[in-house]
Amino acid sequence: MDSLDLLRLILTKQKTPTKIIIKVKTMAIGFNSPTDTIGYVGNGAAIASLVSKTTGKPVGGFANLGMLSSASFSITNDKVEMQDTMSGTMGVVMSKTVKTTVEVTLNLKSLSPENVARGTSGTVVRDAAATGKIFTDLAYKGKSIVPDGVIASVESIEADGLALVEGEDYMVSDGHIYFPETTSIEDGTEVTVTYSTSATKRVEALTTGDVELCIVFDGRNFAYENTPVKVTMYNVSLSPLSQRQLIGSDFGEMELKGTLQLARHVTGTGLSRYFKEEHVEIA
Repeated sequence: MDSLDLLRLILTKQKTPTKIIIKVKTMAIGFNSPTDTIGYVGNGAAIASLVSKTTGKPVGGFANLGMLSSASFSITNDKVEMQDTMSGTMGVVMSKTVKTTVEVTLNLKSLSPENVARGTSGTVVRDAAATGKIFTDLAYKGKSIVPDGVIASVESIEADGLALVEGEDYMVSDGHIYFPETTSIEDGTEVTVTYSTSATKRVEALTTGDVELCIVFDGRNFAYENTPVKVTMYNVSLSPLSQRQLIGSDFGEMELKGTLQLARHVTGTGLSRYFKEEHVEIA
């Protein structure tokens, strides 16, 4: 006799109805579909090249922008919307994108002259070291004069044909010459400085107009088996720096921002004229 037959026998011998509660133990099935989550922790380099105004293609080779604390871009759409004015719902019955903007932001830790020039729409000029340079200006007690270039050394300073004494009549710094209150000259005396300058890279700001760069991020995703990731931004029109840090207590940083323009040389169905990303597949 099995358990079901035993239950029937008990019920037939009962004079009053018996309430039988049968508890069935159930188990949660859980979530069993596969996941395709790929975490991302990116490191890498950003390299940049000028974009030809004629062809829209990179020209002159790519330069490494140096260490970056962050690199990101954002996509925004401007839309016009038609409001429902018939049924009283006050909802939107139609919308249309009229403008797409892609912006890139690079926070540079390398404040090289070349990067400063990129952020200031400027040019970099190499000045060779020079000796025997002559600079003439009016000197005043307790004030400074500022010769051209970065001073490497001062050979002599003359006033009214007489040689002044360094440390008594004047004091030399990298970028200026100070005349103390105890100097032997009178206010407004013309002085002639013979000096030497150091070799420098000189940034001439706001001399090139709009700067357009092709920027390539050549990096790796350390959260996904260190796989290579490459992002190509075809034509980034840079905005001038919002600020240029000159004094600080930590490593300086420079924010380089720009707007992606449509690339003229990219054609074909299904190809973005803004940027492309390439991720290596793991076999």
